[in-house]
Amino acid sequence: MMNKIYVLLISAVIILTSCKTAVTENSNLPLNGKWILVNESGGIAGDINEVDTQIERHLIVFNKNNSVSFLYNDSLISATNFQIEKRESIYSTDEFDFIVYENSKEPEVITYLSNDTLVIADNNYDGFSRVYIKQ
Repeated sequence: MMNKIYVLLISAVIILTSCKTAVTENSNLPLNGKWILVNESGGIAGDINEVDTQIERHLIVFNKNNSVSFLYNDSLISATNFQIEKRESIYSTDEFDFIVYENSKEPEVITYLSNDTLVIADNNYDGFSRVYIKQ
């Protein structure tokens, strides 16, 4: 129950404040490491979905060498390289840091990044926002 409250509180704070963190060098980022999805929200209906991490483990692993892996229940789904770029977003008049993937996956906006929490969003009005907790 406490975990659900924590996730909802983080989501609300992020949505209300549209926070951002400057990201410049990938090797010094708190982005590097293993992140597990705990909440996904958005879409046309504005759904908020908590993820039961005991049943579904959606992981993203960012490495210092600018590679990223996507896993589901410890099985590798895909891997590619990435870079961080400043770009305009729908979330603010300021530029945000984007994760730009080497493959055809759309770039994603980092709307919040701390040592233990990462929020990545689609850069469109009916897109999704995903909250990850560092493992």
